[in-house]
Amino acid sequence: MADVEQLDAGPARVTVLFDTDDDVAVTRKLLGAHDPAAGYVVVHPTPAVSSTRYLAHDLLNALGRPVGRLAGELVASAAAAFTAVTAWMIADRVTHLVVLRAHRILPSGCERLIEIAQRTGVHLVLVCHARALPAEVMAVLADVDCRETTNLSAVLPPPAPVRPATLPGPPVAELPRLPLADVHRFRAEAYRRLSAADFALVDAVYTHGLTTACAWLSQHPDGHNSDFTPRHDVGRSIFPRYLPASQVNAGLDLLDARYTASTLREIAAGLLCVDPDADNVRYPRAWDDTVGLQVFLSGLVVDSPSRRHTLARLRGAQAGFLLHGLHLALPDNLDIASGPGMTTLDFTEHTAARLRAGVANPVHAAALTAVYFTGLSPDLLTPVPLSALSDDATVLHITAMRATTWVADGAVGYHIPDPARPLMAAARTFQHLRGPERNHRLLSTGIGASAATLVVTAETCALPLPIPAQHFGRPWHLDAKGWWISHPLHAKNGPPP
Repeated sequence: MADVEQLDAGPARVTVLFDTDDDVAVTRKLLGAHDPAAGYVVVHPTPAVSSTRYLAHDLLNALGRPVGRLAGELVASAAAAFTAVTAWMIADRVTHLVVLRAHRILPSGCERLIEIAQRTGVHLVLVCHARALPAEVMAVLADVDCRETTNLSAVLPPPAPVRPATLPGPPVAELPRLPLADVHRFRAEAYRRLSAADFALVDAVYTHGLTTACAWLSQHPDGHNSDFTPRHDVGRSIFPRYLPASQVNAGLDLLDARYTASTLREIAAGLLCVDPDADNVRYPRAWDDTVGLQVFLSGLVVDSPSRRHTLARLRGAQAGFLLHGLHLALPDNLDIASGPGMTTLDFTEHTAARLRAGVANPVHAAALTAVYFTGLSPDLLTPVPLSALSDDATVLHITAMRATTWVADGAVGYHIPDPARPLMAAARTFQHLRGPERNHRLLSTGIGASAATLVVTAETCALPLPIPAQHFGRPWHLDAKGWWISHPLHAKNGPPP
């Protein structure tokens, strides 16, 4: 899922639905169609209140956000509340916004609604329960591509498909104590030490890690050992061995443009005094994409139900890497390590729903979300800039992390679970819309001094806080490394044996 911030979606699409008889049946049908999960939001403005600020609060309420703590979340003003509405509508993929009692809305409120439509691409439907809109509102709509209708069916959504009931899955089986063995002996030791039933449980988790690693490496640009084709075996010997694969491949591409494969073999044989048909691949050689490896590993275990499940998945992933000619080096202390899948908490759709129902400020929701999938302490997340979030909100890159017990310079990648991505994207949109002078930090206002805001968010949403990695030590996936050690045992895109 890619969350694109539509901050300028083009001309606003506006329809004015005239209900001149103020038919209660029309209002009932529209309210009955309200379904934010399907992208259709219907707002019934607070009666006898025409304030633009309260219109924004009504919009937040229609989106399912609480409005009882707006001042505490710093979104009580009209500007902040409309900014939150815009961010949430993009994140929740709202397609239609229907506003009842539009003939009572102030011109300033109408301007705000049109601005939302322009930024989000939503189809704005203004329902006029009178013969005409006020002249001041009509003046606002004069510069907008606006159509009028009396046909209710024209603005109602098609019948929504029946959603199957979401039943809870079977309980996750607890894994037995795992052998403290590396990848070369892990599965064999498990087979010898465990009962047949316990081994089957462990082996299923292990196989999940193996097949996931093989699938990822098969799709990765450097995951199929492309350096080690016959042409590259000889050609690579011409270049210094300390050069990374990307630079060597660039040089080989230049040579390919000028020389044939047979000429390249002759050049290598003459310069290096080697048999042109010999295998001159030098091992080991470092895997270049360290941050990509970190993101893959954190994603592999992001929903792991226990430390033992995480360890079994990682041993399986190491086996998958070996099938591709790679040694995946992991820390020796995985059984007590901190980091993804070890000291983090699983971020589920249920968790996301609680945040949506308990928090109106997108940054407050995103701050707790980030703590869940990173397990990092609030002081490490406070300085994270907007640029740390990838364009599609699938990865959070954290740089120059410092804590009392460990130091990590350079980028560190964290996979963002699917349910968390809209919340992270909404926070970025909210910060961006507030203005360039405020958008250099992504999560700081949702954390607060001494993490006070973060704690209030967790308590309000009745969600636990994970124990941050700072209290344990260095997150384990920071030290994960990949090394080419041999030719792959199965071809690119081939199934694992």
